[in-house]
Amino acid sequence: MDQSFEKSLSDSEINQLSNMDHTPPNPITLRRKRDRSQLDESFNMQFNEFKEEIRQLMTTFCVSQPEELKQVTAALKEVQQTNLNIESSIAYVTAQNGEFK
Repeated sequence: MDQSFEKSLSDSEINQLSNMDHTPPNPITLRRKRDRSQLDESFNMQFNEFKEEIRQLMTTFCVSQPEELKQVTAALKEVQQTNLNIESSIAYVTAQNGEFK
């Protein structure tokens, strides 16, 4: 492994870089920024409308929810009564079937 330290593997142009008298031009340009007050006002207006819409939806939901709950409760009681009738009918039929055996 005989390496030569006289020559580097990469060629750098340090001499040419140091000869540059000026820096390259800056590509960034100045521009006007948007007026934030108009955007904030528009955003606040939209957000307030959204909040009001959500309030109305929640109010409607809270009003209709108890009515639906009453209907579901009535239907549940009816289903429970039907199940009790079916159970008693099955018990009666089972008792009759036991007498025939």
